Amino acid sequence: MITRYGFALMISGLAAAALGRVFGVIELYVLAAGLVVLPFLAALTVLLSRPRLRMTRIITPSRIFVNESARVDLVVHNVGWHTSPVVRLNDPVAGTIGAQLSVTPLRPRRDARATYRLPSERRGRLEIGPMRMQRRDPFGLASRIRVVAPVAGVLVHPSWQPLDFPDRWAGSGPLALLIRRRLLARQTEEFHSLRTYVPGDDLRRVHWKQSARSEELKIKQTDPEAVQRVGILLDVAAEQHTAESFEAAVSAAASFALSAERAGFKVHATTSAVGDSPAADIDEFLDTLALAATAPSRPLSDAINDVTRWLEGGMVVVITGRSHPDALAALRNSSPGADAGVLVLCEAAAASQLADGFIRGGFVMDGSRPDALVRSWTRLIGPGAA
Repeated sequence: MITRYGFALMISGLAAAALGRVFGVIELYVLAAGLVVLPFLAALTVLLSRPRLRMTRIITPSRIFVNESARVDLVVHNVGWHTSPVVRLNDPVAGTIGAQLSVTPLRPRRDARATYRLPSERRGRLEIGPMRMQRRDPFGLASRIRVVAPVAGVLVHPSWQPLDFPDRWAGSGPLALLIRRRLLARQTEEFHSLRTYVPGDDLRRVHWKQSARSEELKIKQTDPEAVQRVGILLDVAAEQHTAESFEAAVSAAASFALSAERAGFKVHATTSAVGDSPAADIDEFLDTLALAATAPSRPLSDAINDVTRWLEGGMVVVITGRSHPDALAALRNSSPGADAGVLVLCEAAAASQLADGFIRGGFVMDGSRPDALVRSWTRLIGPGAA
């Protein structure tokens, strides 16, 4: 309650009283009495003065990505019948010194507003508060602090890189060609529409009558609902990751999920953690990624099979740190659930040895850095994907 300055003043008063006794100076006793009593009077004033201020904290948005910022709006309303004193607000923010604001005297029923920005350098939950209000006397001898707003938070989603997901896999890279061949090989799909020929298309699908009327070859296009599906599995087993590779893996998972969803693909995303179930939508999966950590995991083959059973075509993406036999074997066995499998390696040493190559039953990508992830994906999709 009494500040350090107030205690210093009281000690000075006691020293003045001691000097007054030694030298017999009555004025020193008077000074000592004033110095000792003044901090107590200041504390009493602060205790009896209880400003009736209502604080409202509004955070927008409640979810952001790394290196984005959220806005915090503070509204201070004087609900009392008297002008409020000067108060100081302190709103702690995890990892920073927080926001410190001074509120000038407010007349009854009046508002004061302030705004500040929240940083977001790391994914996770960024906690704010509790907000504390400090009331001090004019001399700074005493203060009173009370909590005026609870703890709130912003969920920071991982950083991500845009990846090109061409419509109906219209690229000329090996991955796009493989998925298109698998799609055309199906016997259960019916004719849906026509599209322009791209290198790698089966010439048996050329619609010759329509091609004769156009300057370009036209391909019979089937309704590819299955091929427009992407299954994403993030391996969270601790033995497969370093701290750096796990963060790269989380960002890679966000990149695939967001890019596929924004391209109109249906996304089925989950992690290998024990008890983890597929996310109902992308926002839910991003929330999971924001708080993701290494954890006890199911056998990777079981987790991959759970994803591919939903696919019935399309592509399954397995994101891990190091390559291991379970992942490769599960990708080989993912058909007929998936048309193609992609293994993304995020541990730098492992990625440099196997990335950007074809493996039996799928492909390997380098996900150790954001630029490497984009470069590997572009090689698999190929030019002409846009």
